[in-house]
Order: sequence, then C-alpha cells, then structure tokens
Amino acid sequence: MSVRNLRQKKIEIRSRHKKLREGFPVEKKAEFDDAIAERFLSLPEYKNCKTLLAFISKDIEVETKKIVAKAFEDGKRVAVVRG
Repeated sequence: MSVRNLRQKKIEIRSRHKKLREGFPVEKKAEFDDAIAERFLSLPEYKNCKTLLAFISKDIEVETKKIVAKAFEDGKRVAVVRG
C-alpha cells in the first residue's frame, strides 16, 4: 500500500469512528469512560509515575477529567497538552 493510500485509509477510518462515537448513547459512553479511567488508574505505570502527561478530552473522546483530578489528588504533577 502506498503512503498516499495509507493516508487516505487512515482518514476514512477516523471519519467512520468519529461518526460512531458521536452516535453513542450518553449513558453508555459515561459507563465506558468510568471503566477506562478505573483501569488506567490501577496500572502500575500510573501508580509509579510522578508526572502525568494528559490531554483535556473533547465530547466524543474518552473523558480525562476524572483521571486528571485523581492525579492531583494523588500528589502527581500533571502536564496538559495545549491544543
């Protein structure tokens, strides 16, 4: 597959998945977001880190506010990507 075809395929996949996420029921998304956060916060990599690099999520992305809040609560330094 050429680089051009690969790029186009990537754009198509992102577009398709964005539409899927936009149509996801709010309650189900919140349920999945909580499960993802819980799993992330239980990882040894998280528990052992001193600094967490994060992003502030948009509506269709996995919610990161709980993770960032917990990191502050745990005394970690938090660096947030500026968009």
